[in-house]
Amino acid sequence: MERMRNLGVSFATAMSAASCVPYAIPPLTVAVGPAHAREEARTGLRAEAGLAPMQLVQGQLHRRWDARVMGTYEHQRRSIWGVALAAGPILHPWGPSHGNDGSRRLLPMMVARWTDEGSALGVRAGFEWAKFVHGTFSGRDATGSGHGETAIGFYLDAEYQTSDRVGDGWSLGAGLSLRVPAMVGLACCIR
Repeated sequence: MERMRNLGVSFATAMSAASCVPYAIPPLTVAVGPAHAREEARTGLRAEAGLAPMQLVQGQLHRRWDARVMGTYEHQRRSIWGVALAAGPILHPWGPSHGNDGSRRLLPMMVARWTDEGSALGVRAGFEWAKFVHGTFSGRDATGSGHGETAIGFYLDAEYQTSDRVGDGWSLGAGLSLRVPAMVGLACCIR
């Protein structure tokens, strides 16, 4: 036990002397943008972060379906927390890309959301450019390894919310979406 503690102290000392920090990032899907509640005539911010399990499977960049589970936060007049499930087909109207050169894809999805103010059911149309990464990277300030899809895109959505607290109504949203692969590594901030 003493030996393990000494090893840990040595590692921490080396990291602080080199000003390097280890990091680990889970595979994420992130969406953020404005949302407008029509009945309340208010526009606010909606942010979602979660996991799309198939984004980790190599060789599935051109898959036919996608599903996500997400934690959600929305702020219009007040903070609203919740969870959402989204699923739908992945369409390739521009044709499939060859190999891992990246894929432009259209994602129409059904979204079910449960929040501290009620539940909602909606539709979302997303467009993203995605690529699968697997391997190591090294640069001046960081080194590490990544595995999974990386993507950037945008979305439009409409949903109908039922709520005893604020009443029923429609909301519209739009924003940017990202997929981040799982990554581990070492970041060196000061040299």
